[in-house]
Order: sequence, then C-alpha cells, then structure tokens
Amino acid sequence: FDCVNYNSLCPFVGVSANASRQKEFRHRQRQLLYNSSHNQHSTNPRFDSAIGDNINNDPTVCDLNENQSDSLDTTSDTDSEDDHYYNISMDDTSDNDDLFTQADGDLHNTKPLYFNSNITVEQAYIYICDYISEFKLTLVQQKRLILLLILLLPNDSLLNQKHLSKWMSVKNSFTYSVLCAHCTNILDTKTGICSILCPMNGKLRTDDGIIETCLADIKGSMSRVAERNIDLIMEYPKQAKFLVPNDIINGTIYQRDATNDPTITIQLHSDGFDILTTKHKHCYATTATILEIPPPLRDYAQNKILLSLYFSKKEPTPECLLNNLIKRLDELRTIGLTVINSNKKINFKIKFQGDKNDQPCRSLKWKISQFNGFDACTNCLQHGETRNSNMVYYPYTTNPTPRTQQMYLNAARMADSRTTVTQHAIVQGIKGTSPLLKIFDNVSEHALFDYMHACCGSSGHMAHVLRRWITSASANVAQSMSDFILNIMMPHDTKVSFKLLSQIDWWKSKDYRFFLLYISMPFAINYVPHQVTSHYVLFFISIRILHYYQYRTDIDYADMFIDNYRKELANIYGHDWDLYTNHLFRYFPSQVKNNGRAMLK
Repeated sequence: FDCVNYNSLCPFVGVSANASRQKEFRHRQRQLLYNSSHNQHSTNPRFDSAIGDNINNDPTVCDLNENQSDSLDTTSDTDSEDDHYYNISMDDTSDNDDLFTQADGDLHNTKPLYFNSNITVEQAYIYICDYISEFKLTLVQQKRLILLLILLLPNDSLLNQKHLSKWMSVKNSFTYSVLCAHCTNILDTKTGICSILCPMNGKLRTDDGIIETCLADIKGSMSRVAERNIDLIMEYPKQAKFLVPNDIINGTIYQRDATNDPTITIQLHSDGFDILTTKHKHCYATTATILEIPPPLRDYAQNKILLSLYFSKKEPTPECLLNNLIKRLDELRTIGLTVINSNKKINFKIKFQGDKNDQPCRSLKWKISQFNGFDACTNCLQHGETRNSNMVYYPYTTNPTPRTQQMYLNAARMADSRTTVTQHAIVQGIKGTSPLLKIFDNVSEHALFDYMHACCGSSGHMAHVLRRWITSASANVAQSMSDFILNIMMPHDTKVSFKLLSQIDWWKSKDYRFFLLYISMPFAINYVPHQVTSHYVLFFISIRILHYYQYRTDIDYADMFIDNYRKELANIYGHDWDLYTNHLFRYFPSQVKNNGRAMLK
C-alpha cells in the first residue's frame, strides 16, 4: 500500500494517534536497520539476504523522507507483519542446517559454538532459552533476539534458529495425558476406550467427563534452575548461619540430615485455583523450591519449578494427583542430579523436606480429615467435640496425646483395609495411605501446617480478632480505627494498600499479615480495651519472635507466650473460639525449630 497522510486517513479508518506513532516508529527502525546493514557491508551475507529480501518484499515499508515524516500505511497493526519481517527462511540451506542431522544422533551437541569458543552449542541454547523464559519474550521478540545474535556472531557460528526451536521443544517438554473421569485410566479421546471394566468404555466423553494432567520434565527443569544458581547452591549452606540465622537451612531437620556431599533439597507446594468463571472446574498446580537457594531468591518465579498440573470437573484423588509425580521424584532421588558448572560435572544428591499447602489441599494430599472434622491434627490425637452444633471444636488442653509416625501408618493401613468401592473408611482421622509417604518418612515433620491461612487468611485468626474489635467498638471509635489505618504511611517497597475497615471483607491475606506484624499492636493500644490488649500482646510477641528470631532459644519464649494466649482465649472471646486453627498455634514453635521461618510464608 502507498503511504498516505495521517491527518487525512485517521478520520476515516479510526486509527488512534498512539497506534500511528508506534507503526511509524517501527517503519523507521526497519529502514535504519536496512540502511545500517548495507552501509557497513555486513560480513554475514545470509543475514543480509534475509533482511534485504524481507524489506524489499514487505509492502508496508515506506520511504520516510522529509515530506512523508508523518505517513502511515493502512495494514493492520498485528504481530504478523513483524513476524514476516524478522523471520529467517526455514528453507535456508546453509551449512548450519546440518547441525542436528540423523547422523548426529541427538540434540546434545558438544561442539564449540564457533572456533575457539568457550561454550558449546548446547550451553548456548541453554543460555538463550533461560533468557527467553526469564523475560517472557513473545515469539516475535524471540526471533528478533536470535537474528541479532546471528548478526553479531562469527560466520562459522553453529547457532541456528530452526534447530534452536527444535531444541527448546525437546528440553521444555511436558507429558500431557487425558484420563477417564470415571475410572482414571488413560483415555483414547477418538474412540472413547479406557478400561474394559469401566461402564463408560467405548463412549465418547464431553469435557466434563475427562481429566487432563500435565507432568513436567522434572529432571530437565530442576537442572536448569540448579545450573542458573549453582554458585549460590554450593556456597549458601556454608554461610547460612551467619547470613540468615532463622532460615530453613539452620533448622533442626536440615542440619540433622546434612552431609558433606553436594545436595539439593526440595520442598513441595500444591494449591488449587479457579481458571474459569463460567463453569466450576478443579485446577491444581504442584511446584517445587530448592532450599539451598537463599531467600528471597528461592521464591522468585524464575526459580520455582513447575512439576505437574491437574484440570477437571472432578475433584482429584491423591493417587490421580500424585502417583506419577511421586514416581518421577523417587527415581530422581535414586539416580541424583548432574549439573555442569565451568565444564565440570557436579553430582547432587536429592532430598525432600516439607510439603506446604493450605488446609484443604493438605487434607487431600495426606488423606486426613478436613479442619472442620474430627481427629484433624497430624501431631496429636485430640478428637474434637461438637457441643451440640455443626462445628467441631478443639478446646485448650495441656498435654494432648502425641500422634507418632507408627500410629499414623497403622491407622492408614486399617483405613485402606476397610475401604470399599462405595464407602471410604476413616480411622482416627486418616483416610488411607498417602502417595507422599514414598518420599517423606515422617508426617508430623514434613506435613507443614498452613500458617498463612490459619493466621492471616480472610477466615484466619487475625481476621476474626480484627472483626471482633470493630464490632465491639462504638461508631465513633470504629471511624477512628478506619482513619488510623488509612493515615498510615506505607514504606515505598511494600505492596500493601489498606481499604476502609467497612470493606474488610475485601482485605487479602498479605494485608492481614502486614497488619499483624507491624500495625496491630499500636492499633490495639489506641482503640482496644486494656484487658483485651494485654491478652493480644502475647500472640503478637510470639508471632514476631517466630518471624524474626536470631537465636533458637528465643523460640522457647514464643512457645510459652502462645501457650498462655491459647489458654485465656476462651475467657476473652468465648468458647466458640476453640477452633482448629487456634489449636494449630500449639505446633508453630516446634515447626519453626524444625523448618525455620520458611514455614511461616
């Protein structure tokens, strides 16, 4: 199309001025790149050819001179034209196309990237893929990056766009499976065949009748994260006691199992969430974290390892959710993980410490009763009581009977033996043997309690306490409370924005957490009765100690404070506050001793 004046075109086609400037800017970039590549007589003829041919054949490129500085074409503003311009022909028959022939056997090419290069072709591909993943480049941006690298590298470089794409598809592979929602066996979606014993066998299914699962290349994903953080993984465990005394590396369990061999310790996390608003379906994601990476780096998205996904209208069973994943993890623990650092191979042992989930997901994975059921605690045998209501209460007791690992296993086996096709047996709150027992040897140590939702969730303890304070105050005092919250000057690096107390139902867990740790004590001193404040300070100090302790002996004080807080809780707020979430406070100090403050996130 010929370029036309923007002022005359805009009223008819309705193109915004911003879109016009962006398109003009892209045209200028193309022209400058074309002129630059020819004026400097580039030494890469294949690149020149690709760029020149695309520019000469691109109908959207205009001759931007002084008389047409504000010109605009009428083609749609989409990524397709960028794709057309920046694409190197896949039919290119240069020598680089022989990089991964059938004679080479596989994609693990250990040739130097170019003559006298310090890295191999495979390592170069790893670095490029990690960069693309870290900065979430679009397809067009990926092509631009690759073309730029080809332009800058020597002529004998083995970097090739076609085979880089092939390498990425292999290295980032996921195993996708479709299961029958009735029998959970592999389903042939074309014929509807699953299991000869399934009543739905041979029948075509709708989306509601299938289960979709996705299992990552765990070894490859873990290798990439470990390779990217190899120096931290090797050095941080040696310096952790000086740098972060309250980290999980200094906890009892990690130190007890520590060896002199290179080790990677994995912590699991699962969560369920909704991705559709029109139809309710269950979606679960399981991720992993390498504990040898120091905080806060270990919690960055680029260092999180996606292990598996589950998507279906049917609520998952522990076996369907975990069996294949646990099998892969157990195999990885057996063979270990090899990471290349400076052309040296480092063989890591794989260990597992901690499975952190919210209460519903924890109950699902470990096959235990929900928080509103009997015998829901994995650390003791307190049964709970209903008090002629539909709630189960766990009143304060001094010394509940501990639940040992052997007690848990015996109850799980008995529940398995009593379970039938139509009825699931529950023995002392245990519904059967969890697949997680194949990689974790102690439930009370590794099935971490959910601090975030128990204390800071919208139905957690801090939310209940704050609501009670608000409803017990007069209208004027409640307004003063709200003004106090809104007038707080937040630190510039804090991503918390409080709403009015009248909109407390819209507060998020991070809001309650920030309020608990930094605002709740001065708030209580100003607006809450003295007796209630004197009681609340026990909870506040204990949680602050568990978050920020420097010496392990400080945790004993937190244990004493939180025990006294629980003891007087019913006297201050009433016996209907004897909930399971408050029962969990008893075990927070011991879990922090075992796992550091990491269990409080």
